[in-house]
Amino acid sequence: MLKQCQNNDVSDWCGSNVPQSLESLCSQIGELIATIRHDQSTPSDWLTVEDVANELKISRNRVYEIIRSGEIETVNLAENGSQKNHYRIKREALDEYLEAKCVIRLVI
Repeated sequence: MLKQCQNNDVSDWCGSNVPQSLESLCSQIGELIATIRHDQSTPSDWLTVEDVANELKISRNRVYEIIRSGEIETVNLAENGSQKNHYRIKREALDEYLEAKCVIRLVI
């Protein structure tokens, strides 16, 4: 549904009677995701737990909870048998996680 928001094609999924405020909200969500994707502060496609926490303005513990729940695809670079994890998250996986969390409620 968010991909349709990014294309400003809200009428495709909720009919021709789209409230102007909903159209504006979809546009703003698309702009936010575009900003996150093109953020120059992270030159790599691979993000650390700290990078994700800072970008989403949540705690590192919350990022670890999301990883443990399997909601976001990660890679663990730790040596086999190591007690410490070294997770990396692809930017694309973060974008997919955010898109899955997008909530738009229609009041008709």
